[in-house]
Amino acid sequence: MKIILRKRMLNLLRVSGLAFPGEIVMEEAKAFSAVYLKNLLENSGDTYKRSFLKEVEYALIYEWSRTFIRWEASNFIQIYELDKQRLTDNRILELAKLDFNILQFRYKLEMKELSSWWENSGISKLVATRERTMEYLLCVVFATDKLELSRSRIAMTKITCIVTLLDDIFDDYATLEQLKCIINAISQGWDVSIIKDIPNNLKICIEFVFKTIHELTSDATKKQGRDMMPFLTKAWADYIEAFFEEARWKTTGYFPTYNEYTMFAEKCVSLGPILDERLHGKIASAISCYMGDNRHCSEKRQ
Repeated sequence: MKIILRKRMLNLLRVSGLAFPGEIVMEEAKAFSAVYLKNLLENSGDTYKRSFLKEVEYALIYEWSRTFIRWEASNFIQIYELDKQRLTDNRILELAKLDFNILQFRYKLEMKELSSWWENSGISKLVATRERTMEYLLCVVFATDKLELSRSRIAMTKITCIVTLLDDIFDDYATLEQLKCIINAISQGWDVSIIKDIPNNLKICIEFVFKTIHELTSDATKKQGRDMMPFLTKAWADYIEAFFEEARWKTTGYFPTYNEYTMFAEKCVSLGPILDERLHGKIASAISCYMGDNRHCSEKRQ
């Protein structure tokens, strides 16, 4: 009976992680089950199986709804090694280990390829941009962890790095006229020859971006069996327009309305709070823009 109770408490803790904000009953269930399981760990002695205690420890550290599937796989491999009686066929455990090791090796190859790609570009020596290649790869792995999606992970990581680079260039380096020139070059099929009268370091960065986009588009075209350039050019042009609008707001000291802010935020998910230097460091966010349109509202009421 106690074994069933302990397992039910563990399941209760896990399911409580799926609660929506304000679900008081689920919050209470989470608090109650967590206290019970922590007490179980502290006073376990040799009473309970080590495999179950490890499962409890993992659940207390990593909320079920927010865990990373490959970390969870590694944890359960250790759990099943402690209690092989859970399996009717131990070859399943060996297959799980093999699968985990193959994926780990693939991830390492992807890390090596992406590190070389960024290092060889020399971008970090040209501009002060955020270098977050490994961080972005980890985020992509979180969403697409399967072996056969390796090229997709690399492509998505490169795209995210390029977005960050362009964001930094638009924010800190290029003038509005130079940004217009870059947007025009993108709209006209990524024609780098259009870009003139910009510093050499920025031009090298833009050439790197254009080259990477051409390579990724070529791979996508081969995979899809149709020309993907028009579609991707339109998508990027819309995205860059949002960057340009953000840069224009910062340069001119314009404080956008809520509708303007959200319209461009839909195109550019990285559109974060905008620093308005003319307003002595005031930050423009979705909330502050809404409050600007509705003077009777306070942030607390939102």
